[in-house]
Amino acid sequence: MKLLIRRPEQSDIQALHEFFDLVIRDTYKKEGIAELVDDQQDEWETKKQYVAMDLESQGKKKIFLVSFK
Repeated sequence: MKLLIRRPEQSDIQALHEFFDLVIRDTYKKEGIAELVDDQQDEWETKKQYVAMDLESQGKKKIFLVSFK
């Protein structure tokens, strides 16, 4: 099995945002804190900002990596 690790591209943004939402909601639910909706939203926004910083600075201010099979 080959695994590709790279910085995100503009075309990855929508899929990453959906992935963040899914993982954050699932994690909060499993931890028994699903009612902390504002915290989940903050976490999601932070992840979105990290990806945006990587793209805008071309990895100089923040490096965000994605992996694919």
